[in-house]
Amino acid sequence: MENKYANGKNIVFYYGSTEHLLVNLVCYIKEAYGKNNRILVFLEEKLFEKLEDVCRQIIGHDFFLEQINFPKLLTLDNFYEEQVSYKKYIDNDEKIIEKQYEGIQIIQQVSQTVKTISKNTYINNINGINNFIKKDNIDVLSLYDFDDYINEGILIDEEIIKNARIKHNFTLTNFEIVETNSLMVK
Repeated sequence: MENKYANGKNIVFYYGSTEHLLVNLVCYIKEAYGKNNRILVFLEEKLFEKLEDVCRQIIGHDFFLEQINFPKLLTLDNFYEEQVSYKKYIDNDEKIIEKQYEGIQIIQQVSQTVKTISKNTYINNINGINNFIKKDNIDVLSLYDFDDYINEGILIDEEIIKNARIKHNFTLTNFEIVETNSLMVK
């Protein structure tokens, strides 16, 4: 199946509060859902439930989000091998094949991923994200808690933010996805 709407983008979004995150995610998800994309998320449970509730209110009651074990995907032994198709890992459910999705979009909360696999493992494997999204034409939206970075730096610290600036080729800002390089001060 040709993926018309997801383009192998590694997207970053920095959020300052739960409300800021939800407003932007709902817009992003509504557009993806309208284009018949499969939406997979890895979020802390409380945030997942809030997002699902808001999406159902705005998008409709038949809407549902699918949880994915993104840290497991990141730590697969063959994550860096470019010949490996991650759609096989993601598309293991028969009902998914029946729905004939146009594309796949993954949303992952970096702080939750770091909690699950550690900061160093996340940083070491972030290059693998670029490998599999380009090969399989999957978009990955990585959510960074900027409030944690500014105030405490418990999970999102300077090293994580520095890697985010370098590794993500697109940024979600003002409800648009733009090339990260276009935002850099020259």
